[in-house]
Amino acid sequence: MEKPTQPSKISIWIPAAFCAMLSIMKMFLPDGSGDPVFYSFLPMCFFFVAAVHHSLLKRIETLDTALRDDVAQTGKTRGT
Repeated sequence: MEKPTQPSKISIWIPAAFCAMLSIMKMFLPDGSGDPVFYSFLPMCFFFVAAVHHSLLKRIETLDTALRDDVAQTGKTRGT
């Protein structure tokens, strides 16, 4: 059984910071010069969010498996 790792708190906020940086560039660069960068890197926002979401889902699955194995070894059911 693999031991689940604790995700860093910084990695969860990286997608939000990246999206905020893109939005600020688009808002404040003059004459739409930030538009190509915004539209080119917008898919990366979704990729970063999906990567964090995927790692959290893997962590939940690992913890659920560990709990199920622990319950099976002790022969007890939850709540009794």
